[in-house]
Amino acid sequence: PPPPKLRFPERSPELVPSSIVVDEYSVGGVFEPASDSASSRCCAELVLLGLYLRACYRWSAYESHAMLIHWSCPHSFAQQPQPQQLRAWVIRLNPGYWAMFMCTVPFLVVGMVFHDMIGQGPSHFEPGADGHPAGTPTVAALARARRQAESVAEKHIRVHWLYMTDAFYALELCMGIGLFIALLARGGGWSHELTDVLCSDLLLPLGMIGGNVFFLSAIKGKRHWTTRYFILVNGCYALSKVILFAYYMSVILQLPKSAQYAGYMVLYLMETSMFVLAVWIYSSLWKGYQDFEFEAALAAAEEAAAETDRAAHLSDGSGSSRADSGSGVGG
Repeated sequence: PPPPKLRFPERSPELVPSSIVVDEYSVGGVFEPASDSASSRCCAELVLLGLYLRACYRWSAYESHAMLIHWSCPHSFAQQPQPQQLRAWVIRLNPGYWAMFMCTVPFLVVGMVFHDMIGQGPSHFEPGADGHPAGTPTVAALARARRQAESVAEKHIRVHWLYMTDAFYALELCMGIGLFIALLARGGGWSHELTDVLCSDLLLPLGMIGGNVFFLSAIKGKRHWTTRYFILVNGCYALSKVILFAYYMSVILQLPKSAQYAGYMVLYLMETSMFVLAVWIYSSLWKGYQDFEFEAALAAAEEAAAETDRAAHLSDGSGSSRADSGSGVGG
């Protein structure tokens, strides 16, 4: 479905929604002057917010189905149209699938809305989202069209990994803030427990969210070396998780009651495997943007040459007009 577009009502005190024109997915409205009350402005904002959230849910539900089927079903089944997939008994009568679906949708909504508010939502990756007109057969236009075209790997990284993981980090950050406030209210001064919460539950999720935001901006701009840098950073973090897992296992196995830590180690192993898998998915972009930077340089040179030609043409035109006026005065 078309992605939802984040829109806000105009900040005019005379506007109130008289009729809302909405298609199946996107958000829109027609406003007419009716009242200058605060309740009218609040009504307009609530209507648009409700329409936007409904569009967000529809888009997230579609992408959640696509994500779960992509990662859990054979390739031949994943290539079928989604209505046909959902009619299959292995999906329609599968309680495990619908349990995962209900857990996936809210996280995808949160991650998508967050990135949409900072200009990284689904609508910002559509062709023409940067405001440049298309259709001129120049090097700059062709390079811009190639940069705007999102590959399947880029979409999977954006939706399946960056949107989803940022929602998890946001949840961890909220829990960390609550725990940090509770520890401060308990009193007793600064402690190692506060330091641990500050580092692992506040600074770490903030750093991961910020890294994902910059990583997605590099993918959107198809910046070669910046994308490689973030792939290397994620690889180093995944390697550190593997080393820590091996260290924890060596320590726990020496304890007399090591079996009581099995649940924690299984969760840690799942988290470590997720980071290793993410690096493997990200590595598909390692050699993907080498040509784009060369094309961007050519496009910049072409635009600079065109700007120089326009300036020269304007200067020649002004010079000829001055010469004509001078000849008229002399005559």
